[in-house]
Amino acid sequence: DRTVTVRLFNDGMGLLHGSVTSDSPWLSVGPSQSFAFHDDAEVVVRVSAKAARAGSTLSGRLLIRSSGGTASIDVRAAVRPAPAPND
Repeated sequence: DRTVTVRLFNDGMGLLHGSVTSDSPWLSVGPSQSFAFHDDAEVVVRVSAKAARAGSTLSGRLLIRSSGGTASIDVRAAVRPAPAPND
């Protein structure tokens, strides 16, 4: 598994609230999918490619729905082969 942080920005004057979800089982948002903030916030995204074939590329999308509108982020992840065991 690998985690990355996505930063959301609020250019408006008021409180921005909403949620971030994924359309793919290998891509998750946590520990919470919901948010509320005035300036900016960080969302932790986890990529879990355990069930994917080595050498494949996974494609998915993060969906952001908020009081300021909706947006999406396309996500691609290359699945590398597992390292060979040490002899």
